[in-house]
Amino acid sequence: MKTTMIPGFDKPLSSLCLGCAYLGSRENDELSMQIMDTYFENGGRFFNTAHEYGDNGSSEILLGRWARERGVRDQILVTSKGGEDDSAPDHDCRHMRYDEVLEDIDEGLMRTGFDYFDFYMLHMDDRRVPVDEVLAALEKAKADGKIRHYGCSNWDIDRMEAAAAYSKEHGLEGFMIDEIEFNMAKNNVANDEPDNPSRWMDRSYIEYHKKTNMAYAAYTPIVYGNLTKLLRDGDTRNWKKNTVFRFDNPYTRESARRIGIVAEQLGVSPTALQLAWVTSAPYGFPGFAIVGCSKVEQLTECLTASDIVIPEESIRWLSMEDYED
Repeated sequence: MKTTMIPGFDKPLSSLCLGCAYLGSRENDELSMQIMDTYFENGGRFFNTAHEYGDNGSSEILLGRWARERGVRDQILVTSKGGEDDSAPDHDCRHMRYDEVLEDIDEGLMRTGFDYFDFYMLHMDDRRVPVDEVLAALEKAKADGKIRHYGCSNWDIDRMEAAAAYSKEHGLEGFMIDEIEFNMAKNNVANDEPDNPSRWMDRSYIEYHKKTNMAYAAYTPIVYGNLTKLLRDGDTRNWKKNTVFRFDNPYTRESARRIGIVAEQLGVSPTALQLAWVTSAPYGFPGFAIVGCSKVEQLTECLTASDIVIPEESIRWLSMEDYED
């Protein structure tokens, strides 16, 4: 499988990262094990889970069980995420005070049975908590050998900048990866829209990553399969209502048209092409695509992306930088 190196990390990482959000919950244990086996057998070594994935930590639990039964913990790299508590009685799921972050890490290690996580990501942000308090918790876990590196997810640029400045001032490694929505569509929901907890790779984030060369881990890299459905159906009839609201616009439709043309030229599936583009570092900074599948056949198709080489001129054309609204 194609691998990617990122600044500050000592090993190559599988460019296609297996998303484990629904393993052990929506996908039953047997199917989940088959999905992880298929990924591993095809050279995949990078797994992504989180404290809040599944029922009562079922994703972390099943990933740990799979790794123990297969005897492969020392062969894989694992990201988990914390700083979120869906069970909070006041529906404020942010869980990012010093002790809370450490609690999530400890609980994740207990569930998986691992001694450490290779990466630990903050699943969201809480602007009420100073960045120095958040970083202190992560550095404590790192010093204790519970995590090797850390990163953030769904953070505003000004907060990432503040964390980077604090890290530089205090000689810390700081955030290594930004887990963010990144795909070939345009999201209609602005990153600064009130009550929007997620962040996507808009132009401002592209420029930030260009400036810092910070790696990304792309979630929703194929837009829930919607661009492939758009090419197949010619419209959004088979999109879920919330994804029509979020992603249907002229930019997305033009992007799908270009995907169809290039996929036909290269003789590859539109789904695999999207993943190949996301992992091609189209804007110059390194990154990964987090692939979540509910069927082994879906994963098998996605894994073909690792063999696709997109010509540079096609990467630029697919990047839509020439597109004018």
